[in-house]
Amino acid sequence: MRRPRTAFACLGAVLVACGLFTGCTTTVEPLPPVARDVPSPAADRDAAEVRSALAALDPCALLDPETSEDLGIEDSDKHRELFSCVVRDHVRVEVYAELGQHQRFWEDEITLAGIKAYRDSEKTGQCGISVPVDHEHAIVFSQDTDQGYDCAAPEAFATQAFETMSADPAALEREDDDGIVACDVFAPLIGTPPKDTVIEAREGIGAALHRCGVWKENSSGFVPVYPVQGLVFRYSPPLETLRADGQWDDYPLLTIDGTEVLLFSSDPDDKKDDDGQCRLLWDAKTASALSDGDVIRAEVEAATCKDAISLAEEAVPAVKAAKPAKTSGPVSLYTAAENDGPAVGACADVLAQAERLCAPASDSVEVPNSPAEVVMESEADPNVLCAAAHASVQDIFATKLAGVTALREPTAQKDDETVCEFVEPRHSLVVRLQASTDTLDSVVSASSAQATEISGHAAIIGEARTEGWNTSRRAQIALGEASEPGYLDIEVFARPDRKQGIWQGVKVDASALDKLEELSAALTDELLER
Repeated sequence: MRRPRTAFACLGAVLVACGLFTGCTTTVEPLPPVARDVPSPAADRDAAEVRSALAALDPCALLDPETSEDLGIEDSDKHRELFSCVVRDHVRVEVYAELGQHQRFWEDEITLAGIKAYRDSEKTGQCGISVPVDHEHAIVFSQDTDQGYDCAAPEAFATQAFETMSADPAALEREDDDGIVACDVFAPLIGTPPKDTVIEAREGIGAALHRCGVWKENSSGFVPVYPVQGLVFRYSPPLETLRADGQWDDYPLLTIDGTEVLLFSSDPDDKKDDDGQCRLLWDAKTASALSDGDVIRAEVEAATCKDAISLAEEAVPAVKAAKPAKTSGPVSLYTAAENDGPAVGACADVLAQAERLCAPASDSVEVPNSPAEVVMESEADPNVLCAAAHASVQDIFATKLAGVTALREPTAQKDDETVCEFVEPRHSLVVRLQASTDTLDSVVSASSAQATEISGHAAIIGEARTEGWNTSRRAQIALGEASEPGYLDIEVFARPDRKQGIWQGVKVDASALDKLEELSAALTDELLER
């Protein structure tokens, strides 16, 4: 909602007669902050439906044999896992892998067969092509080689797979019964997870359909909850074969629901094994996708053998009754123009947008007529500053820049300072603007900053500095004298282009920082000389 115009105060005259005197001026003082309308995150797809649709894919069917022939690859050397497939030393596909928002922010957004995809940086040494399926996961085609970065095979296989998926989805569906999603079995056994935990389809730091467990989140990401609880499926020779070969033949066997279960602990009564875990393993079913007698082995784990045995007593019959995943339709991918994350509008191009409470800049605000009111209202509502500065920013940088408002730092404290930012889809340029009713004299300047004037306004302009992946320059321009209240704060950030990522050794094109003086002069004339 638009705030009414701020009042004018007359120095040395009664208010009612203020308009009759030339000594009138606008008092510069803080205004109450305007509440921002931060949009709710865009809805994600149903997690269970996504997992089922992907588990119903045949991973090896995604590696098309004709594409192998075109690339001169021997297609017969395929190795199959439950939800991944690899042509050894060439290419690997995983049908359900991690692809978080931070990862997408620093990867090159591309289009394959009309589908949105991401290509990781050459600095990784191995090419990976990720095709998002929801806000946090993707189908990933990657190099299975350390012979240098080469996207030819991953891109070729991915393109053909999605052309086939579009034309004939059934051609990529599993014909075997091996696609059992671990969380479909495990989650009902746990019910509501303990406080501050979640049930996640993941293994280590990555997503996984073959594993499900109870996890909690710390500052570095998800970690297992202790006591550990989890269920894992994997292809394996039968336990009988492994024990006959001398593997695990000294571990005891239990019988649970008519099934032999190996107790992976030397002492079933041990309250806490040496590594804080106890596992039970059993042959769950014949691996119908394999022809050499292998099985799908199931494993449960917990912190103590007592807990693990208790979990196995529920899991063994549940696994027996489990059905392979089925899908009611083709895997739903994103077209190039679709939003594949929680951010709304231009906030998709803001780093840590959720933590910074990002909102697209409003296009319905009114810009005041006087410089003092511009400063005051822009401090209270950065949407005003975005509206006032957009044309100048766009003209000077001659690239697609969109305005947003967000907390200055990703602290998620709603009373933190809010700024106007202009961002672009390559993520290599950010222009940040803020207005303050403090004095320029109160600003602590960097040692390299120079005091100067811009169109008669006191100003401070800094040199380039690098912190993390940001190289930036900053200018602060007073409404008048440095000792008088009111100034604009302008920062220009140069970052790696998203196709480079933020890997060590990436060089940043910092030429945009040379336009700080031009931008400062333009905004001074446009906003402070109205």
